[in-house]
Amino acid sequence: MKHIQHFIEHVLEMAGLSLAILLIYWIALIALARLVKRFQSRQDLVAQCFVRSSPFLKVFCHLMMVSLLVQIFIGDFGEFLPFHTKNIIQVSLIGIITGILFVSVGAMEEHFIMQQSSKFDVTAVQTFTKLARFSLMVIAVLVLLPAMGIETSGILTLGAASSVVLGLASRDWLSNFFGGVMIFVDKPFGVGDWIKCSEKGIEGFVVSIGWRLTCIRTFERRPLYVPNSFFAQTPIENPSRMENRRIKHSIHLPYKDSKKIPIILDHIRAMLRSSPDVDQTKPIFVHVTQLASSAVECLVYCFTTYTDWERFLQTQQNVMLGILKIIEEHGATYGIPVSQVLIEHIES
Repeated sequence: MKHIQHFIEHVLEMAGLSLAILLIYWIALIALARLVKRFQSRQDLVAQCFVRSSPFLKVFCHLMMVSLLVQIFIGDFGEFLPFHTKNIIQVSLIGIITGILFVSVGAMEEHFIMQQSSKFDVTAVQTFTKLARFSLMVIAVLVLLPAMGIETSGILTLGAASSVVLGLASRDWLSNFFGGVMIFVDKPFGVGDWIKCSEKGIEGFVVSIGWRLTCIRTFERRPLYVPNSFFAQTPIENPSRMENRRIKHSIHLPYKDSKKIPIILDHIRAMLRSSPDVDQTKPIFVHVTQLASSAVECLVYCFTTYTDWERFLQTQQNVMLGILKIIEEHGATYGIPVSQVLIEHIES
């Protein structure tokens, strides 16, 4: 009777623990579902990280429930499998935590890129997230191996011994990798910038900056893939960061209108000084620069207040038409290179 009573008490105890575990498991799943539903309508970083991590959190709840039930009814089932219960739980938890961190890094990347117009640089965000993912992979592998009973000392020794060989074999890859790191540190350009290398005939908009290659979309709409080491050795021009666009034009006035030239230049200068599209804080030059063989050459030099290409062309057109109008108002003509033939009459 005592054995039967003891057995019944043991069964009731296990049944009570099992019901308690199932109740906690059910409450945790309901709470998780409600939190996900509440956070889905929010756009802040914490909410997005939680929503993306919810599948891993659900797996964590399943894992805890199953492991506790197995521990109650079977005990450590290392007798049936090559791993102990604690090893399986450790490996599973490491995988779940790594997955949560991975999706959190992805959510951070998207969140900060959406705010790049106000605070964050796209290139810096993408480089940071790539380094974070790579670091997470390395750390996860180094933590998983001991949990699975694999010694890491021999692997680390082998890795140190082969690092020299790998370094020589991957010299180009490493140079491109560190070239990408220097792009992130120095920030000579970023995603979306218009860059130009006249020496190599490279010009276009930066589409992406990877570990090894930078993708540039040329003006012919063709993708051009450039190794990152190229930018560490070649001067790069970044017109996207210009402050103004320059108008530089030469006009030619004939010698027969030489007395009108000072007045014409004064009126052109006044037109530029009064234009709202011309940057008044930058140099404005309107001067005679050369007495050419057929006309007086004058320089018109100024800067626009913006860098947009279409607006620049419109402003430049207005300046050119204004110059022609001023020349016509003063009864002068635009100098055209001509060849003169002098015929001398010689009396016999």
